[in-house]
Amino acid sequence: NRDYHSEMNGRIFKDWIEKSILPILDRPSCLIMDNASYHNVVNVEDRIPTSSSTKDAIKTWLIKEHIPVNDRYLKPELLSLVKQTQRTKIFKIDKLIQEHGHRCLRLPPYHAHLNPIELVWAKVKGHVAYANKTFKLCDVETLTNQALSNINKDYWVKCEDHVLRQEEEY
Repeated sequence: NRDYHSEMNGRIFKDWIEKSILPILDRPSCLIMDNASYHNVVNVEDRIPTSSSTKDAIKTWLIKEHIPVNDRYLKPELLSLVKQTQRTKIFKIDKLIQEHGHRCLRLPPYHAHLNPIELVWAKVKGHVAYANKTFKLCDVETLTNQALSNINKDYWVKCEDHVLRQEEEY
């Protein structure tokens, strides 16, 4: 059972954002990211040590962050120092979006209902599922394009309003 996730990765997503999305934004905008793995790629230099990091890697990171380290500290003590920094992950895509004068808003995990695009995808997928009689890839592509052409500004606003009502309930 394959889905589009097997076709997507951080590099492809970054290229799409950089070449297709950012150039058409004509004013500062807020791009919403869910928790798909390809949205969450971190540059090597921005990685925060975890329990799977080596003790030496944790020490090196702490020194880079100007945090004093005692050579006798055990790994759990070093990780405790890392946690105390309260650093948050810096994602590649967030940096790219900010460099172009926009903001990135990240949805909390498992809250897809707070993302208007999920309502749009549901409508598109529903249309394709209903109208698909041949199950040929070229026909699915045609049906997808038809469904996307039916998504207009009014429908998008309706989806945003729905999400805003959900947010108000929280």
